[in-house]
Amino acid sequence: MPQLEASVIVPLSPDEAFALAHTVGEGRSWDPGVVRSQYIRGASAPAPGAHFFTKTPSGRRMILELRVVHAPLMSSAEMVKGPAWLASFGEGWRFEAVDGGTKATWKYTYKLASPVFASTLGAATKPVFERELQERAEAFASRAEQLAAV
Repeated sequence: MPQLEASVIVPLSPDEAFALAHTVGEGRSWDPGVVRSQYIRGASAPAPGAHFFTKTPSGRRMILELRVVHAPLMSSAEMVKGPAWLASFGEGWRFEAVDGGTKATWKYTYKLASPVFASTLGAATKPVFERELQERAEAFASRAEQLAAV
């Protein structure tokens, strides 16, 4: 099961970085990996059991459930519904106070649905997810810098 991660140092406190990472809707406009996101099924904030919908620019749609939330230190979410080619998908955040701000680490873990095509599809999927994750982390850092400058 591939695990990918990207880390950035941002000039925000862990509380502020956690809040930014968990924005949805229009507040998520900083994220190039999301064209639409919203809490669903009665959820309105990051909490264990909260569900949220996300749609990527490539059209991938997923419903994720927050499984663990320890604000402002970490959170993790697991796909409960998504594309047929993914057997599982999870993402998590870790926030660590460092000199001058917070180290934010974003992690993806996923498993492809078809073992028959896993090596071929996996070879194609991993660099796409790596690039997506890195672009999203860089955009997070850029937005954090904008917020810190205000």
